[in-house]
Amino acid sequence: MIDCQRVRRRLEKLSEIGRDPEGGISRFSYTEEYRAALELFAGWCREAGLNPRIDAAGNLVARYEGTDSGAPVIALGSHLDTVPNGGPLDGALGCVAGLECLQSLVEEGRRPAHPLETLVFVEEEGTRFGSGLLGSRAVAGKLTPAALAEMRDRDGTSAAQAMENYGLRPLAVGEASRRSSEFEAYLELHIEQGPTLDSESVPIGIVSSIAGIWRYTFRFVGEAAHAGTTPLPVRRDALMAAARWIPAVRDAALQLEGPGNVATVGHVDVKPGAINVVPAEAAASLELRAPRESALHRLAETVLEEARRIAAAENIGLEVESGARIAPVAMDERVILAVENACRRLGIAFRHLPSGAGHDAQAMAALCPAGMIFVPSAGGISHAPEEFTPWDQIEAGLRVMAETIQRLDQGDNSEG
Repeated sequence: MIDCQRVRRRLEKLSEIGRDPEGGISRFSYTEEYRAALELFAGWCREAGLNPRIDAAGNLVARYEGTDSGAPVIALGSHLDTVPNGGPLDGALGCVAGLECLQSLVEEGRRPAHPLETLVFVEEEGTRFGSGLLGSRAVAGKLTPAALAEMRDRDGTSAAQAMENYGLRPLAVGEASRRSSEFEAYLELHIEQGPTLDSESVPIGIVSSIAGIWRYTFRFVGEAAHAGTTPLPVRRDALMAAARWIPAVRDAALQLEGPGNVATVGHVDVKPGAINVVPAEAAASLELRAPRESALHRLAETVLEEARRIAAAENIGLEVESGARIAPVAMDERVILAVENACRRLGIAFRHLPSGAGHDAQAMAALCPAGMIFVPSAGGISHAPEEFTPWDQIEAGLRVMAETIQRLDQGDNSEG
């Protein structure tokens, strides 16, 4: 039987590691705080009768053998790293929930047909090195030593050097990769990190897809001039052009049909940045997210067209630089159906929704059928110390996860 109180105690214990003065949690990959959290989790695995190991990327893997030694693994996972001043549930809930599902089976003396694994992936957030899903990408065979050498944190330390300092061998990161044939499915329990479930009072979200992400820098180039002597009609004010463009970015996303289409300008770098100088340059970051590739294309075309129109009207030059592109990923229909029928069997209401945030399931979907279960985030808050989900809703998520595992193990996708 799932022990929700044990899950609660473990989450509270984890939240003490990396606690910062602002009340949140700052726990970054390959640091001593991260090591402490992973060692605490490994101790719980051993208490559960499991034998955890650390792979070549720094992921923790704990396995419970099934009755069929040749069957592929049903994997459960998430991450323990956080954003700066983050909350106690993002990632940690999925790790502790996966372990609880395995431990409850051990304690009941029940062995599934398939082996079960709980996975704790390193560096999901991308907070330290600016590139997320490192651990799950390594398992999927999508992370190279060359990439690790190029990634750097704010202090200039490369991901490769950080791994070496942590006691790992970055040149051997390929040893963390696994074959598709090893996995039956991957399942991840996570807080929604948005307001939909909470506002609609729905306890379970079944993720249909994980949004793709396209990033750009739009650089508006004008001419520096004296702020007191240059008349407004003749100015080539780069910031004014950027300021006209930013609302158009928001409008483009609002006008696009379908849920999960968003566009964000999160940073503007203005040069020369003096109070008495007309801005010569305004470089604006742009991030587009959408659950479908076609929506990303339409968003990108619209915001580019608007930028060109505004730049021409303001007599401003425009330079556009493309950044990271992450494709949208659909969750597996068989896993989705298993979660649906688990909810029906337990009498727990659910709804389907896309995920606007990235998750390890996104990388694992390249390797095997993957699915996600969401529980509500109170007030839609996440990545903040106020992050919270009521315990009865966490318990509902745990029950649905356990039932889904059983259905995946037995190949049972029947209703009820």
